[in-house]
Amino acid sequence: MVINCNICGRIWHFYVVAALYGVFVNGITLFSVGMLLRRLGIKAGGTASGFAFSAAGVFSFFFLPWLQKTVSAFGWRWGYRMQAAVGVVILAAALLIMPAPSPDNAAKSRSVSFIPLLKNRPTIYTAAALLIANAVNLALFNHSAAMLSAAGLSAASAAAVTSRAALFSSLSKPLFGVSADRLGLKTASAVLSSSLLLASAAALLLHRSPFALAAFPLLLSVCACCNSIPANLFAAKLYSDGDFSAAASIFTFASTAGSAIGPPAAGAAFDRLGSYAPTWYLCAFASALSGSLLILSVNHGKKGK
Repeated sequence: MVINCNICGRIWHFYVVAALYGVFVNGITLFSVGMLLRRLGIKAGGTASGFAFSAAGVFSFFFLPWLQKTVSAFGWRWGYRMQAAVGVVILAAALLIMPAPSPDNAAKSRSVSFIPLLKNRPTIYTAAALLIANAVNLALFNHSAAMLSAAGLSAASAAAVTSRAALFSSLSKPLFGVSADRLGLKTASAVLSSSLLLASAAALLLHRSPFALAAFPLLLSVCACCNSIPANLFAAKLYSDGDFSAAASIFTFASTAGSAIGPPAAGAAFDRLGSYAPTWYLCAFASALSGSLLILSVNHGKKGK
């Protein structure tokens, strides 16, 4: 944000900053939330993560109007300065409430190597599943406006559907987290993959079925859980304290890679084939595959616990 408001003056400057933001944002947000919950000793990781990421969405809902007013009144540079100031306050608060690791856990964390984890089956299965799930999720969400327009909705109506999906996600994230803690990782995996599969099916039927159109934003809201909660959740449930940071890093990287792959791949397929239908058929298959891989990772046990 500081770079944007003080240095950027040409369009390519913004592209460079956007690339840097894309590289680091998940590490700053997703990983730090999981580490904070771990350090605080919160065992119900799914519930806590769900409420944490839901609160982030609610905060954005109230913060955006003030940001828009600031940009309108003082210009875009002050909008970035406002975001930077809020980020500094949040960072200071996180540093104040995060306890230091115990000497035992600190020693374990320093001795952790990524190589053994990358040879571990649960790690491979979970990373592959999260890469696939996030590719499907972002492909659906980022192309939803185009699909809804093709189904006959106006631009305003299409925007309203995606806005409802964002609003519903504030409710679905805590519910998903609670289900993971109360019903287990297998149930949570099934819920997530089923939502991705049903959203892919609804995308195929948007222009034919009013029911699919009504269900689409709700399904997208559940799908949105896969880019925030599962990376920390599976790392917390399947790995010891010493391995948590390495596992969460691997899963966050896989989630980010999937988010980067899905939208351009769906767009390229549409440009080449002239239709989204083959993409959504493939996404439905990929959704089932991601759920199967997540369940396999649970079946292979909890490493190091």
